Amino acid sequence: RVAEALADRVILTNDNPRGEEPISILREIQSGMARPDRARVIADRGEAIAAALGDCGPGDCVLIAGKGHERTQDLGDRVIEFSDLDVVRTTLEKLA
Repeated sequence: RVAEALADRVILTNDNPRGEEPISILREIQSGMARPDRARVIADRGEAIAAALGDCGPGDCVLIAGKGHERTQDLGDRVIEFSDLDVVRTTLEKLA
């Protein structure tokens, strides 16, 4: 609710969906918003981070919440290597 109230843009993405259907989790979160049409849903976390950074302009700030220092992501019965920081670095290098 805070992001919806204060952010110019909101992108919903997955954290650790584990055995739950990732898109279902995101749609449920979106349905709880006052203006669900304002949220962009991108299930792939790396793509969501890249989209957020690609949409930025001078003076903009991006908040990437959820995983923090974690270096893995739980997807179904798999645990994959994943770091928000690595995605940010790679994306910013491509955008430079």
